[in-house]
Amino acid sequence: MKKYFLILVVLSSFLLSCEVSKDFIVKIDKVFNVNYAGETYETMEDIDAKEFSSDFEKYSSDLKSVEILKGTYEIIVFAGPATQKILSADLEVGSTEGEKPVGLAVVDDIVLAEALNNETSLTLRSAGKNKLADLMLNNPHTCRLYFSGQANEAPVVFSIKFRFECKVTYEKKLI
Repeated sequence: MKKYFLILVVLSSFLLSCEVSKDFIVKIDKVFNVNYAGETYETMEDIDAKEFSSDFEKYSSDLKSVEILKGTYEIIVFAGPATQKILSADLEVGSTEGEKPVGLAVVDDIVLAEALNNETSLTLRSAGKNKLADLMLNNPHTCRLYFSGQANEAPVVFSIKFRFECKVTYEKKLI
């Protein structure tokens, strides 16, 4: 009898701690259409992670973590002069409620004609990566990206696509 009781105790403790954990990869793309008469520009766009993966909504209450694996940018539209370049540009992330954004990446010295259709890695700042991950993890799984910079010539007319590859983990307790 003691033997059966011990087996029951071991089995019940195993079942009480039983969890299912699964990772999925989400690629979040956001295009900024820059069209400014001067040499400086400033624009913002909102991201809703649920638009890029139905799993964000499906597993919303069970999401455990979001990790930003990498970020890239690509100039996807440009028809300006071959010498036009971005001298310096900042990409920042914040909530859609308008709180002060956090620096996510800086790009500089980009010759737009040379960068056209050439996906390039971003060096992401830790604070910005953490902020983006936190905003994607928690309801409503949205954020606002701010993109501003200065070019060497005006007007500044181009489209740039930012892509973030995220590893999302959800964990479901079975009992």
